[in-house]
Amino acid sequence: MTSSDANELPYDDNENLDFNGYKRNGCKTAITYFLYAITLGFLRLFFHWFPTWHLYATHSKCSLRDADKVLITDLYHSLCKIYFVEEVEFVTSPDRGRPLVAYLEDGSVHKNHQLRVVRCKKLCYVWSGTESKFLRLVGLDVGQKCADYYSFAGYSEDERNLRLATYGENDINVPLDTILSLFFLEALTPFYFFQVFSLIVWFLDEYYYYAVAIIIMSVVGIATSVLQTRKNQQSLKNTIASCETVSVRANDGAYHQILSHRLVPGDVIEIPSGGCVMQCDAVLVNGNCTVNESMLTGESIPVTKTPIPKTGALYKIQEDAFHTLFSGTKVIQTRVPPDQKVLAVVIRTGFLTSKGELVRAILFPTPSDFKFDQDSYKVLIVLAIVAFIGAIYTVVSKSTRSIEVGYIFLKALDLITVVIPPALPATITIGKLYALHRLKKKEIFCINSKVINVSGSVDCMCFDKTGTLTEDGLDMWGVVGCDDQKLTKPLRDVDALAKSSKLLHGMATCHSLTIIEDRIMGDPLDEKMFESTGWCLEENSTTHTAMVKHNGNEFEILHRFPFSSRLQRMSVICASRNSDALQVFCKGSPEMISSLSVAGSVPCDLREQLKTYTRHGYRVIAMGSRTISKDRDIATTERATVECDLSFDGLIIFENRIKPVTAGVIKMLKDAHIKTVMITGDNMETALSVAVESGIVERDENVVVVDVDQSVDGELRLLYSVEESSKLDSCFSNDVILPMSAPNVRYAMSGASWKRVQMYFPQCVDELVREGVVFARMSGLQKQQVIQELKKQGYYTGMCGDGANDCGALKTSHVGISLSKEEASVASPFTAKQNDISCVEEVIREGRAALATSMGIFKFMICYSITQFTSAIILYGIDDNLTSLQFLFVDIVIVLNLISTFGRTKPSKGALSKERLEGALLSLTSVSSIISQILFVIIFQASAYNLIHTYSWFTPFHFDQNNVLALSSYENYAVYVMSLFQYIIMIIAFSKGEPYRRAIYTNKILFCDVILMTTICLYILFYPANWVKTVLDLKVPPGYNFNLVVLAFAIANFICAFIAEDLIVGYVLAKKVYPKLYQLFRRRAKCSNKAASNDYKVEKSNGFINRAYNTFDGET
Repeated sequence: MTSSDANELPYDDNENLDFNGYKRNGCKTAITYFLYAITLGFLRLFFHWFPTWHLYATHSKCSLRDADKVLITDLYHSLCKIYFVEEVEFVTSPDRGRPLVAYLEDGSVHKNHQLRVVRCKKLCYVWSGTESKFLRLVGLDVGQKCADYYSFAGYSEDERNLRLATYGENDINVPLDTILSLFFLEALTPFYFFQVFSLIVWFLDEYYYYAVAIIIMSVVGIATSVLQTRKNQQSLKNTIASCETVSVRANDGAYHQILSHRLVPGDVIEIPSGGCVMQCDAVLVNGNCTVNESMLTGESIPVTKTPIPKTGALYKIQEDAFHTLFSGTKVIQTRVPPDQKVLAVVIRTGFLTSKGELVRAILFPTPSDFKFDQDSYKVLIVLAIVAFIGAIYTVVSKSTRSIEVGYIFLKALDLITVVIPPALPATITIGKLYALHRLKKKEIFCINSKVINVSGSVDCMCFDKTGTLTEDGLDMWGVVGCDDQKLTKPLRDVDALAKSSKLLHGMATCHSLTIIEDRIMGDPLDEKMFESTGWCLEENSTTHTAMVKHNGNEFEILHRFPFSSRLQRMSVICASRNSDALQVFCKGSPEMISSLSVAGSVPCDLREQLKTYTRHGYRVIAMGSRTISKDRDIATTERATVECDLSFDGLIIFENRIKPVTAGVIKMLKDAHIKTVMITGDNMETALSVAVESGIVERDENVVVVDVDQSVDGELRLLYSVEESSKLDSCFSNDVILPMSAPNVRYAMSGASWKRVQMYFPQCVDELVREGVVFARMSGLQKQQVIQELKKQGYYTGMCGDGANDCGALKTSHVGISLSKEEASVASPFTAKQNDISCVEEVIREGRAALATSMGIFKFMICYSITQFTSAIILYGIDDNLTSLQFLFVDIVIVLNLISTFGRTKPSKGALSKERLEGALLSLTSVSSIISQILFVIIFQASAYNLIHTYSWFTPFHFDQNNVLALSSYENYAVYVMSLFQYIIMIIAFSKGEPYRRAIYTNKILFCDVILMTTICLYILFYPANWVKTVLDLKVPPGYNFNLVVLAFAIANFICAFIAEDLIVGYVLAKKVYPKLYQLFRRRAKCSNKAASNDYKVEKSNGFINRAYNTFDGET
């Protein structure tokens, strides 16, 4: 395919778009409209369900340049495909003398009086004639240098109108459909269309009672769905909708008040001194802001935003987040000299903003690759095939008996409506609704109920470290100074440091703390560090800069370079009252600070001492400093020119205790054979220490640290470093060795190694991820990448975290659990108020119960429909059938009644089961379970049918074509009463208890319901009142001989059902056969993956394997 035909665009972290052009074909269109007419519009309805087929029927493929419609394929990392058919639109400049200006994702600026665009998923794509493809319209966040933002002076009203034509209003418009439109959209779905078809058949067959009951059920179902959808839309719209009056600077320097909806990229806005809620993404160019970003990140820690530096570096939104005010976040306070304003340049509006991206994730969630959902559609296809076969049998068998053709076809269609149960979509949501209710009671909130069932299949759980596995607040352990290129003895009391100590001065100044309502607030680590110094933090009332003081020492913090997880450091520029030079203090990871320090100042024993502290689980931060001239223009100073040539001042050590519940939860997950992984931004040694303490890494496991190194001849090598001992404390080595037969080997990688492995050794990623347990020094994007790799290997992944750095991973995983005090976070499906990982156990436990419930209900509904189908097929052989009220009694009184209480069974207590809950309906165990129950249904119904023929009082049924509703017969009675007990037997058989749910008798309502239904069925079997006989049209045999045999059949059916379900399927297949097959196929997959990647050199040396992957001159 040429570039003019299609192009692939990665437009966010989770999706890829593929564009294909189509042009209307007059001949195809004419034929299609003719077919609409002769099919009475049914073809158009079919195209409503499958819009891509409508495109193929009316358009022909062409180049994108000539297309009037575009087929957009959303590839979702090749996991699945979603199709969108979009019109090509034209946007014309409102001022003919001036062109429209569009900033595109490749950094180019497109100027034209008319733009050719395609809109998909709330984003706009502009045709680029030079590139011959559609490029995503972006704001001023791409291709701009940091210094460029200072050149924006504001727009005139005409210029704003031009940009409004291109970008649209600054409005995150959540669609709010009318009740009527929602009703028709719901009613025109394939399922409800099938319901309409069924109703027509039932009315023609004079099943009035049953048809009316289904109409009521359908109307209630549609109304409930429509009202819930409308409520969700309204709730989201109310949450998102926001419009304020904003002060903007015009190009003449004057300030005007406009509505925030009219903001466009490039506007210069004033941030009110009293704070505000941001209505756009904007880069700060003057003044400081303290912002609460909990709406986006779940963290309510105030974040200080500073003006973007006047440098020539390209603006990157992730790296320059501390200079960016994001839409939806709340500015708490501002700081600026009295004669100035706090100003920011708008860079993104509407759905381009960070808030808009999160709303798009809600409106267009990642398609589920959950096996249960996929299999449910396949099962419906199988049922449709069964119905079609039954219909053919009906036509063939009845036509041989000279029955009226219309009646034959009516009965054939009636059989189709029996096979596909009308209440199926509603019933499979029951388990999820009960689970949601129980989780809410435990203060675990969910914004996407579809994830409930997926959480029951989680077999890999990933955790952040700080604040998730360990306590939020770090305790100050002590400091270690540096003297004569050696680290000094640790000081537990910071006051013991000399007053002139650079380490002390750095601890007092190098932080992101701010004063809000007379309280010092900021990052908890910074708070602990500053508190230990005993210094005071004040605000300069003139310059609004922060000042720290203590015993005659005074520093004014002139500029902050905020902490970056990518750079692993932060720094400040300070002015001291006792010095003519400016002081630079930089703190960060010891590895980073030592690399930025002058070689002569780095302690020679740093590596050895660092391992000593980190292996005990301490969090270690290094401090460095330097002096720079006061004449330097701080505003234009680039970060890299300041954070270099440092003098290494020492180490700051924090205790990072794991939370009390952490080890217990991790043990429970591992005992349940759920893979546990730590993905953290912390130091490797600290991460490994916490991994051992929490139980993620067991003490008898060998941890292999993976790195990439360059050999003397310039070749890159993938190195595995481990010692022969199995103890963790000795797993680090500079040697490139791997034990030849190392048991329990697990991998650990740093973010830097991960990046290089992905770049130069992609063939090794699968193995490293599959056996990886610790990923340290990982950025937010790298956390997402690890989750994505785990998903590609077939794991159902969960992610639990609490920080802004975890948002991407929380959204990428199948099940994201955010630890937040907020009631709900848009960053993840689940939000837990309790601040520990005990919520993970609860989510998985409830998910397993909900999934077991959904599978039990689904299997029951299949067997229930096949049971009715069997009854109908048997009776069709004598041209008899069940009556309308017999169907109604089964559907409403028995089935719907029992199903509605089925999901009330609570999840099992105790430890999570190590038995993996198979979420596939078409698995060996599920299919065997369904088939065995169906076989018993057929055997015992056929037995009852044949048995009743043997009694002396039996009179056969004779079909009366003049009275087709006269269906009362002994055969009908035998088949019907036998089936009544079978529905109850199946609900009990599929209501499984341990290991995922509690026993059926713990669900008191369901248990009493089963007893009540059994009693009613026994009453109908043995001694029904005359009105019952009349209503159900029963022809009851004389005496009780046959009735007792039917009861014996029911007991035998019950015994057979439980032997098949619990012994054969539940034990032999599920616990003996299936695990062996699963391991066999998994082992083969692993072997094939390893064979594909084993292109490394092997050299034996002293009982070890020197294993190194090679690339050529650093290229892949």
